[in-house]
Amino acid sequence: MITASIVTYNHTLNDIEPAIHSLLKSDVSHIYIIDHSDRNDREFLASLQQYGAEQMADDADIRRRCNAKSLILSYHKHENNGYGGGHNVAIRMAMKAGSEYHIVVNPDVWFDNDVISTMRQYMDTNKDVGQMMPRVLFPDGTIQRLCKLLPTPLDMFGRLCLPPFIINKRNDLYELRKFGYDKIINAPYLSGCFMFFRLSALEKTGLFDEHFFMYAEDIDMTRRMHQHFKTLFFPSVTIYHRFSRASHRSLKLFFIHTANIFMYFNKYGWFADAERKSTNKSPRTMRILLIGEFSNVHATLAESFRKAGHEVLLVSDGDDWKGYKRDISIRRQYKGKAGTLHLLMQWALQLPKLRGFDIVHFINPKFTDMHPAVDKRLFDWLSRHNKHVTLGLYGDDYVVIRQLERGILEYSELQAFGKSINITEQKQRIHAWTTACRPLCEHIVERAEILIPCLYEYYFLYRSLHQDAIDGKLHYIGLPINPKDRNPKEIGARVRILIGIQKKRCNTKGTDKMLPLFERLAEQYPDKVELIKAENIPFYEYRKLLSSCDILVDQLYSYTPAMNALEAMSHGIVVISGGEEDYYRFIGEETLRPIVNLRPLNDEENYKIIEQIALDSDLLSRKKAESIAFVAKYHNADNIAKEYLNLWQSLL
Repeated sequence: MITASIVTYNHTLNDIEPAIHSLLKSDVSHIYIIDHSDRNDREFLASLQQYGAEQMADDADIRRRCNAKSLILSYHKHENNGYGGGHNVAIRMAMKAGSEYHIVVNPDVWFDNDVISTMRQYMDTNKDVGQMMPRVLFPDGTIQRLCKLLPTPLDMFGRLCLPPFIINKRNDLYELRKFGYDKIINAPYLSGCFMFFRLSALEKTGLFDEHFFMYAEDIDMTRRMHQHFKTLFFPSVTIYHRFSRASHRSLKLFFIHTANIFMYFNKYGWFADAERKSTNKSPRTMRILLIGEFSNVHATLAESFRKAGHEVLLVSDGDDWKGYKRDISIRRQYKGKAGTLHLLMQWALQLPKLRGFDIVHFINPKFTDMHPAVDKRLFDWLSRHNKHVTLGLYGDDYVVIRQLERGILEYSELQAFGKSINITEQKQRIHAWTTACRPLCEHIVERAEILIPCLYEYYFLYRSLHQDAIDGKLHYIGLPINPKDRNPKEIGARVRILIGIQKKRCNTKGTDKMLPLFERLAEQYPDKVELIKAENIPFYEYRKLLSSCDILVDQLYSYTPAMNALEAMSHGIVVISGGEEDYYRFIGEETLRPIVNLRPLNDEENYKIIEQIALDSDLLSRKKAESIAFVAKYHNADNIAKEYLNLWQSLL
């Protein structure tokens, strides 16, 4: 249930008719009119009753809802205990009636039918949001800057007393103008002209502080709500507000406004307000430079960072042939020295654009397709010309390869259960990382302020070093996946199993060991299993094949699902990938087990596992549903992005 309230003071029906009409046409179930007028209320009440009768007569939907008691317009005369106090009367009644959401509405606003339903949908799916405000426009369509930081005395009294040309620069910061008012902002002060509340959040934070008669109650309310919940500016929907600025035209209201501002600063502190100082740091726009790409990680993060209101520039080669989105494309076009020279020229032309960022985040210590010495020079230049540098541990590097060789993990693509494997096949890879790339890796790992591994394995391998250069700056954050609003694909007459074959990476991923097992399965159960081999095909064709399958054969040697596996899981595809109990314990998951985990040097046991998952349709269906739930719980891109932003905010 959604309820709403309007507090009136000597208003006429014409004054509040647009607001009431907007609410009647919305999803609101009960509209409370709280009248603080000092006049005889009979005439106003009569006009309100007549208006309600006319709306019922003219609109079949309103008539149906009123007759069914699912739409109520009620009038309540109450002593004038201030704007917030009047709304508290309605909020208490709404809580008693079992309402889930309540909207505080100014008498001078109006809006389209879908505003409230859209905001409710967002609230329903984002339980950490306690309060929202839509985009607010003047009647002529210009934006009202009603999304603000917690005010300082200069902000409040400067706006009341100083001419605009003096205070405008400060207003730009105070009113968060750098955000552009075109994206969601978690702001600590939202205007009281339209406050969409989750009532369970109000039960925790408390109702309006009735010591504030007018003008500061919205600052106080949003501030208290912001301590426990998100308080969001939500520009996806728009309302209109006349915004009369009465305290600028009435001496009485000016004194009331001033007195309530004094009361606000007496409550929280005039100049020594540590909470204000801390809170006002968090909504700031960050300038983020992302360097490099692996499997769409940076492109996905960039999208979520922008949604959160930050400025992002992504420089990459699109992960080579995969062609992921980027803002600046720097990619090797030719082989040999000519290609390297061309690549250097591309970087040189772009460097002037790559300075002045708050954060530079590298995908890997080896972030270009050039000699490691060039990467080192580029890293040092970017470090000097930007504020903070962090490093993603998203793939091979010197530490990872060295630790795998040492057998730190129970098994990997280089050793399994104390036995070396794939050493001949991986000789070139091992040599590159442990010789030519070693100085580069050590240099960047030492100088990066934060190291962010995306897989349990990488975290464990770095953690086991126990080096001063690493201790204290290692922070695991999972991989980002954009959520899919879909149910798993139904299983057909035959279970469709996809295995991707990249000849250069077969022994790294374990495809060469798993392929014979699945060929055996398809041969033994031709009526129940269809095996699809995707060998060196274009990426768009691979993704098309993937969407039609039930099972994806991903990796043998991993402990953790990576991007390819997680993307498949988000579509309800069961993956053969990393799902070790060490990983589940690491993330604290006790019940969900969506990943089919195989172990090397264990062919017969592995065959029994894949035979069971392919032939047991109930088990397969359950794991399909669990796959979607798992990705939503641990890898939602917006939630992952918030972890990055919170971590980076600690540096600023």
